[in-house]
Amino acid sequence: MKRRVKCGIKSVITIAIIGIALCVRMKSSKSNEEISIIGQVYSNEKQYNEILINYPQLQGLDDSVKEKKINDLIKKDVLGILEKETLFKENNLAMHLDYEIKFLNENIISIFYEGWSGAVHNGNTLPPFCVATTIDMQQERIVALKEIIIDFDALGRLLLADKFENISTWEGGKSFQKMSNSGVGSDELIELLMKEDYEVADDYIQWYTDGNNLVVVYCKRYYEEYSTDVAVVEYIMYDNFVNSIAGENQIEYKAEVTNYK
Repeated sequence: MKRRVKCGIKSVITIAIIGIALCVRMKSSKSNEEISIIGQVYSNEKQYNEILINYPQLQGLDDSVKEKKINDLIKKDVLGILEKETLFKENNLAMHLDYEIKFLNENIISIFYEGWSGAVHNGNTLPPFCVATTIDMQQERIVALKEIIIDFDALGRLLLADKFENISTWEGGKSFQKMSNSGVGSDELIELLMKEDYEVADDYIQWYTDGNNLVVVYCKRYYEEYSTDVAVVEYIMYDNFVNSIAGENQIEYKAEVTNYK
């Protein structure tokens, strides 16, 4: 369930990275690798900050150098959002993010983070917030939307024609917000899709895949997840990415951090 939450000021001052062993494993079909997902927590309560970011790390790849590179990419990408937050620099940021691995095979890991973020004030209701990361594990790099989409004009038209289904849920109920009623124009949407970057206080686009579907997340005051079968948009996608997500999703779960302290 997605919901807005209220934030209160804390007095404890800590900055910590805490490892949470989640014991989630996948067996590679192409090697003897048995990969575990280790949940990590970044916590920052310096002055008025109330920051808790959960993010995954891989363990068990045969290539330890590749494993470190992928883990560094995951960590750097999600924690990099803090540097764009003026409130973080002022030690007045409240942010809580949990993650869900939407897709993982030998080629691709796609991660969606969601939670809330805003200024620290007692009783203040904070708006929902999300970011996403997809990594090519063979090439050891983050995959941008412009690297999988050939024709952004066509993608924009499909979104505004409501060919993508809204799969978001708010307060336990399904969201019926259509992209065509979002208030964004065609040119603006295409620009956001091509830019695909989190900007404080601005509209922005994120994306992820679960292997079967391409999900475009339109973030305004709230965020809405618009999904369509990869087969529907395959004609405007690069073949190498479509091929990289072909086959069965090896693992799907939502991290539950139970022993944070």
